[in-house]
Amino acid sequence: MKPALLSWLAASMLLAACAAAPPAPSSPELRLALSPASAGRTLALAQSLEAEVGGRRIGVEALLEVDAAHVRLALLQFGRPVARLDWDGVTLHEEREPGVPAQLQAARILSELQMVQWPADAIRAALPPGWTLTETGSGVTRERLLSERGTPLMRVRYPAEDQAELEHLRDGYRLRIVSRPLEAS
Repeated sequence: MKPALLSWLAASMLLAACAAAPPAPSSPELRLALSPASAGRTLALAQSLEAEVGGRRIGVEALLEVDAAHVRLALLQFGRPVARLDWDGVTLHEEREPGVPAQLQAARILSELQMVQWPADAIRAALPPGWTLTETGSGVTRERLLSERGTPLMRVRYPAEDQAELEHLRDGYRLRIVSRPLEAS
């Protein structure tokens, strides 16, 4: 079996656990789909992503570009693109190589990316009734908490200027993100 396929099988197990719904959630999961322009800035980042669930860790590299018209993300395995998404604010286009697990959902990736990178006010404006986003601190000491009817569901911490940690409290996984300017990679 090819090493890339083995890695994706391991990632598939992890992502299946990440995507698995918990018993009897109070409501469907929130999926952000904010316009690219609502980011309020352009981004060109190379990112190291590490997901942790049930004591297992899986890593992947990503290239992210955001401008007023598009969000583009490429996931890389061994330096080779294996999945891409392009969001123009209306249509989410996804391409994936054979063997990439179905649990690696473009809509979920986009939502979590926006939870970490978009301004809190843009996120708040898109929340349905009963959902809140609080942000405390500033700069590298800030933290976001997404709640539904007072129940915390997702926490994002920013331990350093180039780092973010997303903890999905309901689904029981963490995502660590280390970013660097794309030009420097």
